[in-house]
Amino acid sequence: MRALYVLLGDPVAHSRSPAIHARAFQLLGIDAVYAPCRVFDVPAAMHSLRALGIAGANVTVPHKQAVIASLDRLDPAAERIGAVSCIVNRDGVLHGHNTDREGVLRALGSFSGHAVVLGAGGSARAVVDAFRPDVTVVNRTRARGEQLAREMGVKAGGLEAVARADLVVNCTTVGMSGDEMPVDPGSLRGAVVDLAYSARGDTALVRAARARGLRAVDGIEVLVQQAIASLEIWLGRPRGLPAGLELLAEHIERDLQRRKLGYGRGGRMAIEPEKPRILAGVRHGMTLGSPLALLIENADHAKAWSERMAVEPVQDPGKLVSLPRPGHADLTGAMKFGHRDLR
Repeated sequence: MRALYVLLGDPVAHSRSPAIHARAFQLLGIDAVYAPCRVFDVPAAMHSLRALGIAGANVTVPHKQAVIASLDRLDPAAERIGAVSCIVNRDGVLHGHNTDREGVLRALGSFSGHAVVLGAGGSARAVVDAFRPDVTVVNRTRARGEQLAREMGVKAGGLEAVARADLVVNCTTVGMSGDEMPVDPGSLRGAVVDLAYSARGDTALVRAARARGLRAVDGIEVLVQQAIASLEIWLGRPRGLPAGLELLAEHIERDLQRRKLGYGRGGRMAIEPEKPRILAGVRHGMTLGSPLALLIENADHAKAWSERMAVEPVQDPGKLVSLPRPGHADLTGAMKFGHRDLR
């Protein structure tokens, strides 16, 4: 049976994770799909993982700490860090893991020296754990940064700490949607890792660091390493994936551009807004499953829904329920209805 993996967060529309995992599943010969889900209600989303039999999930901002209360078990590293970025569903038992720490370490490679971590959220907790004790936490809200520093046994400071750092890791969302930077690039003297990434290419921070001749690791490189760590957990391969598996940033960007042009969907159309709805009950004279089913509405489905999907129309189209909605739920719907013309 085809497995479904999802990304839980808000926002998720910008995420490259679907392209990364689609390529990974293809290269590994895994019958699975991956869909981003914009989540407003974390407990309901976690319930849905069990109810829909979803095989696993990645968790992104702002839910990495909030999901912990709904998990059944925590990996020791995730428990120590206090944040979860990867969930695996084993027969209805949800296990939480942290892949942020491993993703940063793998993307950066060997490092020694003093690190400054910008931010105080779930990703920041993982990065602090990776480089402590020689770490300074810098956060826009000083009190929150100081609280994280106390919990993790490191120091807190202001932006002046950046000038003394051998490594600066941006764990904020600054730079994702514009050219703003979390620090003055003139104060940088060491390597930079930017967990933020932009749909337009390198963030302003990464460009500025490279312009000064400094090593800069962008968010896509980290994301790829996080994805590989997640696959190792989901597929039960703790010793790693095949050596020939290549998930390079240029491949991911190429796949994304192809999707934007409509490839993989018979060339019918470019990506367009979709309106996924979670339904309960019977529609068009057939049961769509218990307890939930997905209806995906976009321009293509709307004009041909009756010809493609209808058996016998019924008066009651189904009762809408308020649960999290996958942003690209056509993949999920295809699992239910058996479509093979996927992105």
